Parts: sequence; structure tokens; C-alpha cells
Amino acid sequence: MKSKITRITYAEVKNLGDYETARVEAEAVVVPGDSPGAVMRRLKKWVAIQIDEGPYYEEGDDEVDA
Repeated sequence: MKSKITRITYAEVKNLGDYETARVEAEAVVVPGDSPGAVMRRLKKWVAIQIDEGPYYEEGDDEVDA
């Protein structure tokens, strides 16, 4: 029996300073026909874009200092 990669998870932690960090994590299901390496590259790219945008707040969030 040959083992298969069926799910991949990737996370990055970014130091925000003042003892604060941000963690972005994504998981993808590897469907038949997809290369696990290609799925990982897409996850890494997506996570990198999200973590570089910094903390995101919706308008009206209570925790935002104005």
C-alpha cells in the first residue's frame, strides 16, 4: 500500500513588536490529480500575503484603538 498526502497545513508567525505576534495558518485538502508540492506553494503564497498585510480589523471592531 502506498501512502498519500491528503491534507497540508502551513503557518507563519510574525513579530509585531511590543511582545505581540500575529499567526496566519491555512489548510488545504489535496485532491486527486493535484501535486502536494504545488498545493504547498499556493498555501505559502497565500499565507505570506495575509501575514504581510498585518492585523486586519473590520469597521466597528471593539478592539481597535482609534
